[in-house]
Amino acid sequence: EAAERVKRDEENRVLEAKLAVEREEKRKRDEELQRQQDAAEEAERKKKEEEEAEEARRLQALQDKKNGREELVREDAKKEGQDVLSLLHGPDCVVAATKTAVYFVTSE
Repeated sequence: EAAERVKRDEENRVLEAKLAVEREEKRKRDEELQRQQDAAEEAERKKKEEEEAEEARRLQALQDKKNGREELVREDAKKEGQDVLSLLHGPDCVVAATKTAVYFVTSE
């Protein structure tokens, strides 16, 4: 009976050691999966930030073009002593109306 108890105790220690190894392997797999998920989320966040920055640059470039066309049409009117009363912005032009004339500038 004592020999069987010793044998069972040894078997239990072996099983506990195997279980401990399996738990450690699972912990490592879980950590690696978490690391991969974090890296994927970070890459997605960076991609989104880059897309947003590109969109902001694109919108700023469009606004700069619009402002440039507006300035040109105002300068044209001013050269002739006209005050711009109204501006109309098209997709790629600006039209300015004065009391006696209409000026327009198209995209460059």
